[in-house]
Amino acid sequence: MAITITSPGVSSYGFIKNFTSADISAGETIVSGVTGKKVHIRHISIQSDDAINLVFQDSTPTALIGSFPIAAGEFRQWYFNPLMILPTALDLEIDGDAGQIWGFVTGYIS
Repeated sequence: MAITITSPGVSSYGFIKNFTSADISAGETIVSGVTGKKVHIRHISIQSDDAINLVFQDSTPTALIGSFPIAAGEFRQWYFNPLMILPTALDLEIDGDAGQIWGFVTGYIS
């Protein structure tokens, strides 16, 4: 099932990407990479309705966080200082077991 992005587009001034998915098992892009630029991630928050395993990865796919278990109803967040910087033109993606999730990501592209 596709992830739903419920926030404005990404700009070089920054972004907040809200997302939900009824089934994250197919892998989903949260923030799309831009040719010649890098995605800088400041914060990630996530919550799940189901006990599942998740992984945040770039589009190669190389694991950035995880794989990690998350219990039903659990909320997790990460603050990056210094920022997590993805290689040029790569996406931030999430993948995991079948289950419903929602969360948000903040950062900028430059």
